[in-house]
Amino acid sequence: MYCIKSLLDPETSYQKIEKMVLALFVVSRKLKHYFQSFQIIMLTEHPLKNIVENPHAPGRIAKWAMELKSYSIRYELRTVIKWQVLADFIVKFTPGAPAQSDLREGWVVNVDGASNNKGYGIEIVLTTPEGSIIEQVLHLGLPCYQR
Repeated sequence: MYCIKSLLDPETSYQKIEKMVLALFVVSRKLKHYFQSFQIIMLTEHPLKNIVENPHAPGRIAKWAMELKSYSIRYELRTVIKWQVLADFIVKFTPGAPAQSDLREGWVVNVDGASNNKGYGIEIVLTTPEGSIIEQVLHLGLPCYQR
């Protein structure tokens, strides 16, 4: 599932924090049924909670924040993502890969999501530097939204 929005010319001049709140706002509109049905956990290294819940926020942020407050969004500090997790995943699904090599260089990762009446899932396709393709399909175990 993809949510795509290109910034309009005036939006490109927004401050970084405004762009982040705008991104959350756009996603909340495009995925409104998820935001209404589930508690959303927003992992971020930026103080989005303080910005969105600030009663003295500037105009456009205050407008976006009013709509975001109607959803159950929990903002949590994202811890550092370790590249070792990706490297371990690649080693696990690559037969005979040397453990000491730099596994990030030359690898291509493609991810796609899907949903049906049985739930949600993702497919990860890894392409090695030699051109081998490794596919992994994961079922996420989330309940399906019924209209």
